[in-house]
Amino acid sequence: MAQITRKRKVLPRLELSAGLLAKYQKRLKTEIEAMQNSVEYFLTGKVEKAIEAGALVADANPVDTAQKTLNEIKRRYLKRFRELSKTLPSWIVQEIYKETDNRFALQIKTNLEDIKSIKFTMTPQMRLKVKAALRNNSEQIKKIPQEFFSRVENAAMSNILNNRGAAPLMEELKKTYGMTESRAYLNANYQLKNIQEQFYIERKKEIGLFRAIWRHSRVSLTPRKTHKEADGREFDIRKGCYIDGKWIFPKQEINCNCYQETIIE
Repeated sequence: MAQITRKRKVLPRLELSAGLLAKYQKRLKTEIEAMQNSVEYFLTGKVEKAIEAGALVADANPVDTAQKTLNEIKRRYLKRFRELSKTLPSWIVQEIYKETDNRFALQIKTNLEDIKSIKFTMTPQMRLKVKAALRNNSEQIKKIPQEFFSRVENAAMSNILNNRGAAPLMEELKKTYGMTESRAYLNANYQLKNIQEQFYIERKKEIGLFRAIWRHSRVSLTPRKTHKEADGREFDIRKGCYIDGKWIFPKQEINCNCYQETIIE
């Protein structure tokens, strides 16, 4: 599709508020920290120290003892994150929904002379978008403890079998915690911004704003070459922008920070 060669009248950029993303990440951090603290306390404090001190009874297998302890903690946090996956998505999706509608309505009022006010309703298409967002976000939350305990179990078993003691295990657990938190934040950043982008696109369709310009964010240290080359390209929001052999939207792909400018001329 041809590049934009002349100045177009566009709406201001609409992005997810940093405050909303921070609140969501803080809620995840609270649960991940609690999970990490439980593992450190019970595993290193009650299993590894017992192994080092020779306090285990003669017929006890230290691997089985550690696995039993981990299984108990794992069951507890799988349940906690399942419960979180029912409440946190409902809150964040509704917040993004309201924020998108309010900010988009203000943009319309400020920039479109023929539309002074608009009140959005929950259309069938928006219901589908909300339902999909709730399901996807719920699944991502439930994956957090599953991936965490998979790494912890590998680290703990290797530590015990190689008789390394508690200190090296603590270092491995800290690395595991950092990886889990980083991955959770990355997924949250990607997913929440993508949710807003989908809501934004759907609302624009409702009032007939079908044209947009792809904009590269220029914030990534390792930008996608094709996304950068697409900067300034006009596309139809009913299809997406044709990049890398497929029709996509800004923020649809992981780590994509590109955005769209809505043409209103």
